[in-house]
Amino acid sequence: MTTKKTYQDELREWIKKFQHGPGYPENAVTVVLKEQRLIAQYETKDLAAVITRDDGTAISAQYLNDIEHGRRNPPGEDILRQLAAKLDLETDYLSFHTGRIPSDIMSLSQERLTINTAMELMRTSLAKDAATAHRQPQRQARASQGHRHQPRRQRARPHPAQAM
Repeated sequence: MTTKKTYQDELREWIKKFQHGPGYPENAVTVVLKEQRLIAQYETKDLAAVITRDDGTAISAQYLNDIEHGRRNPPGEDILRQLAAKLDLETDYLSFHTGRIPSDIMSLSQERLTINTAMELMRTSLAKDAATAHRQPQRQARASQGHRHQPRRQRARPHPAQAM
C-alpha cells in the first residue's frame, strides 16, 4: 500500500535537491515556480488551467511542468504576471529569476549612465541584504547557546559645559 505524498513532503524533497548547490538550475525561476506552486498547494494541471495565453487558451500542464524542470525557456511577461498573481509573488521577483529585465523598465531609459547607475544600486541593495542574511544565523546561533549580544560601552565623555 503506497501513501500519497503531501505537498509538504514534495516541497521538502524539492528544496533539499536544489539548495543553490550542485544541480541548482541556471534558470532559477524553475525552482521558484515549483516551490511556490507546492506552497500554494496547486496541482500542475490546476494551475495551468487558470493561466492563459494571448489567444485566451489555457497553457498545458505539460508546458508548466517543462518550465518547472528547465526544459523550456522561461515564459513571457504576460504568463509570468499571471503566475505571480496566482502564486502570491511579485512579477518583478519572477522576472529577476528569469534573468530578464521587464519591458516597462526597459522602456524607461536606454542611456548608458542611467542603466549603469541603476544596476549598481541594485547590486548594492542585494549585497546589503545578503550580508544581513548572513549575519542573522550567526546571531541566532549565539542566542541559542545562551550568549547575549552586548552593545559596546561608550566612553564617558565630559559634558560640553564641564569641558571648559
